[in-house]
Amino acid sequence: MKIIIEFFLKDFSYLYLLFQALISFTIIYLWSSRFNLFVSKKYNPIQKIHIGSVPRLGGAIVYCVLLFYFYFNRTKYEINYEFFKFMLFIIPLIIISLSEDLFQNIAPKIRFFVITFTSLFFLYFSNISLPVVDIPILNLILQNNLLNIIFLSICISILANGMNMIDGTNGLLVLVCISQLISISLLASNIEAWEILEVSLPMISTMVILLLFNFPFGKIFSGDLGAYFFGFFIGYLTVYFFGKYNNLLSWNAALILFYPVFEVLFTYIRRIKNNLSPFQADFSHLHSLIFAKLIKKLRLKPNDANYLSTLILIPFIFLPTLLILNVFEILSLIIISIIVMTILYLLYYKKFMK
Repeated sequence: MKIIIEFFLKDFSYLYLLFQALISFTIIYLWSSRFNLFVSKKYNPIQKIHIGSVPRLGGAIVYCVLLFYFYFNRTKYEINYEFFKFMLFIIPLIIISLSEDLFQNIAPKIRFFVITFTSLFFLYFSNISLPVVDIPILNLILQNNLLNIIFLSICISILANGMNMIDGTNGLLVLVCISQLISISLLASNIEAWEILEVSLPMISTMVILLLFNFPFGKIFSGDLGAYFFGFFIGYLTVYFFGKYNNLLSWNAALILFYPVFEVLFTYIRRIKNNLSPFQADFSHLHSLIFAKLIKKLRLKPNDANYLSTLILIPFIFLPTLLILNVFEILSLIIISIIVMTILYLLYYKKFMK
């Protein structure tokens, strides 16, 4: 971690990025609170657990700040140019997600397919190396480049949808993303893959500022745009990282991204088992159950139960980060860590489902 901090402090562009993000979030917050701008009056989904109307533009601000950052630094490092192209390529996804945040007029199925095809086309036309999957039979199948692209596109789509599913309590999504980016940064610094830090640190910087406005009192939300963009960004960074450094065990990615990925897989299985559409929103996500239990058993106020639900989920947020540097070279330990995380999730779910 010390190396990452030193790397951050040596480049003033990161500090400028922090300042730019702080100013942007402050302007949106002040305008929305004074003039009630950027706030949808009709946003009232079944899984809503906050009180009042809050601007859902946190993700849009992060996207814009990073777009300008990668544009002005595109010639500084090769990876910056690669991610500048990425930021331009996902503009259709950004527009659709922003429309959903402002007008709630995009069906979940449409969003899912847009994410899938966006990732599919981008990976197909990009020139990056694709990672090797450390599962013998699957790896044999994925020797075909097109099948590998399709597989990775589905993985990115699952991650992005998982980010949207865990975006229910103040700070949860943002903390999960920060933890994942720190995990990637620690792993990168350990193998001296310094160019990965050129991308992960700007993202961490802007998300730390978003966290100040999002946790604990939820003054600005990430929105669907934020959830999908964060998932897509981290997913692509993971593909880029493990593709370029294919000596790394790909199971590390499964550990780093565990919580949102397992959340979406578990949710889809649960809904299908209950004869529901996988795309039908409900109030049965783990963070929603924890929130409801705090309200019912401890009689907490909704705002207090909201951010306390995030604190209860701290093990899923930071445990992969604590584990990654100790297990990343040993396949058996990585798999054991994933099994432990799975059991922990199921125990949590069983406890709070009662």
